[in-house]
Amino acid sequence: MSIRNVKSPAAAAVQLLLSSRNERDQLHAHGWSEDVPIILAHPTELIDDVLLRVGLQNHAVVVALLDEATQLVELVHLSRPDQALERVVEVSSTGYITELFDQVRTAKCMTLRSKYWQHSAVAHWIPRENEQ
Repeated sequence: MSIRNVKSPAAAAVQLLLSSRNERDQLHAHGWSEDVPIILAHPTELIDDVLLRVGLQNHAVVVALLDEATQLVELVHLSRPDQALERVVEVSSTGYITELFDQVRTAKCMTLRSKYWQHSAVAHWIPRENEQ
């Protein structure tokens, strides 16, 4: 798919990111592979709405969020919910996905659970190549 056929700025930014070998290598180093879905999130989406889409995948995913100020894509890798993980309190159902990204960016790695999931999952920040 060419960039001119992409409809949203976030999708175009992710496609541009994936076209860079260095950025793809960075993604691979943090758990992404070509069979791992990338879910696009909008900054004003509720955490619940994004985590519902994540849970429907039944697979580890990468959530991509376009920072509107910098126009850079921010990435969080989310494992599949797993019964081996400690069951933690559900994340706020009224917060925006940007708040979750802020928490993961600060913590680098955290356990979380959605009200839609029986088990917890692990979220970890994927730094961009220039964040190393």
